[in-house]
Amino acid sequence: SGPQGICAFSWLVGAQLAFYVQNPEYLRIGRREPRLSNSMRERLALNIMFLVGEAFRDPNRSITLQDIADTLGIPVVATMPTARRLESAGLLILTEKDELQPGRDIARIRLNDILGVVRRQGRTGSYKMPTWTGPIDALGNKLDASVSNTVDHETLADLLDESGKGQPAQAD
Repeated sequence: SGPQGICAFSWLVGAQLAFYVQNPEYLRIGRREPRLSNSMRERLALNIMFLVGEAFRDPNRSITLQDIADTLGIPVVATMPTARRLESAGLLILTEKDELQPGRDIARIRLNDILGVVRRQGRTGSYKMPTWTGPIDALGNKLDASVSNTVDHETLADLLDESGKGQPAQAD
C-alpha cells in the first residue's frame, strides 16, 4: 500500500476509464456476449455477408469485424459468434490481416445458405434432437419453406446488384 499502491490504483482506474470512453458499448452489456433474437441473428448474418461483399467488390477497400460492428452500431462481441458460424460454413474467410472476405464466389453464395447458418445451426444441450409435437413441427416446416421460397434462388451477388451498392466496375 502507501503512495505506490495509490498510484498503481489510480493508473488502473484511469486505464479502465479510457477503455470505456473508447468502447462505450461495453458499458451497457459488460464483457459478456449479448443475446440476440433469432431475427437479429438472421439480419446480422445477412449484413455481415453484404458488407463483406461490398468491400470485396471494391479493389481499394477491405473490411474487418470491427468495421462491421461500427457500421451496424453493435459491439464486436455480438458479431463474433455469427461470423464464426459463417466462417465454419465456408461462407466467410478471415485473412491473416484480420480482414474478412467471401469464402467463395459471391454469385455462388445463396442467401438461403447465409440464413441457414443461423436458422438451422444450434444445440439443445441434449445428445439428440428434440421431438416436436406434430402441429408445431408442421408449422415449423411451413415457416422454413416460406423463408426458403423467398430467397431460394437469390445470391449475395444478386443482393449487392439489387442494392446498387458494391457494383462491379463497368468496362468502358
